[in-house]
Amino acid sequence: VLRNIDRTRFQIDFVVNRRHENGYETEMEQLGSKIYIIPKFKGVNYFEYIRRFNEVLDEGAYHIVHGHVSSSAVMYLKAAKLRGCVTIVHSHSAGYRGNVLERIIKRFFTAGAKWQADYWFSCSKLAAERLFGRKYATSNKYHYIPNAIVVEEYRFDESIRDRIRSDLGMSSTDVLYGHVGTFSTPKNHKFLIQVFKELYKKQGEK
Repeated sequence: VLRNIDRTRFQIDFVVNRRHENGYETEMEQLGSKIYIIPKFKGVNYFEYIRRFNEVLDEGAYHIVHGHVSSSAVMYLKAAKLRGCVTIVHSHSAGYRGNVLERIIKRFFTAGAKWQADYWFSCSKLAAERLFGRKYATSNKYHYIPNAIVVEEYRFDESIRDRIRSDLGMSSTDVLYGHVGTFSTPKNHKFLIQVFKELYKKQGEK
């Protein structure tokens, strides 16, 4: 979005809990964005978290706050509304990450996020239902926002196919499966491994 938006009309800054090695931060700053780093919300640091976020809001005098971290959105969106900002909460997942206790805590803090938001965004129906409830679609607050992808970069290219197969030591006729995704619970890797196991067995039978 930052790469393609009209940056003469819109200023987009980012609040994150750490800089990522080989991440996007350098490019974001080159495109004119500010990067604010505040502590990750852990429950016990409630007051520090709110204080630091308020400092960001005071410095930037923002018109819109678009929240992608739903587990702490009820807090930072409330702070934004008190300053007259338009607020958005964006749901990207159908579930909660972490162990049982972490999921319970996240569910608790997430519960009120939708009431602090002027607009509800989600990337899927399941993600919307998780955060906004089963009747989300009847709300005039709700908007379906597909993940932003430059599709041209993912079009099939036979030369790339041949190069990757060569790098992997595979011929043009070998069967090759791949997976792209973070190593996190929502990607369901246990099931994915079971699927590949069955595919491997079927290939061995031929």
